[in-house]
Amino acid sequence: MLKAIKVRLYPTVEQVVFITKQLGCCRFVYNNCLAYRKNSYEQEHKSVSSVESIKHIVVLKQENEFLKEVHSKVLQQSVRDMNQAYDNFFRLHKGYPKFRSKHDNKQSCRFPKDAFIGIRGNRIDLIKSLKDIHFKCSRSDERYLNRNQDKISSLTLSK
Repeated sequence: MLKAIKVRLYPTVEQVVFITKQLGCCRFVYNNCLAYRKNSYEQEHKSVSSVESIKHIVVLKQENEFLKEVHSKVLQQSVRDMNQAYDNFFRLHKGYPKFRSKHDNKQSCRFPKDAFIGIRGNRIDLIKSLKDIHFKCSRSDERYLNRNQDKISSLTLSK
């Protein structure tokens, strides 16, 4: 059975700065890869595969040094999310993927299972740079998370 648990994080000031960078870099990569797919189709009439768009992250990291501060798995996950939105457009006839805005209140990024370290009591460790973040949720959810942290498939960090 799949279960989603929403918790509230209480990060320190340094962690808030890093989380803001993380969200901004994920948005930057998402938008650039979407533009890359769109431009390659409009100019060359060539469809870009998911693997090619993930490889485009390497080019973006060479051009933009600030992307090297962010965990690579999180950036890859944002490209996978963009590819999923692109596939939904063609398969399920959903709307065309939109560029993410800096001023939107729905900023988020996903941490896949291999970018997640673990939970100790009411503290969560996401990646090396985001360790020991205090969180709050119900007592039963906290116990459930501590017992079943090996079953966590991904974490979504939203602002």
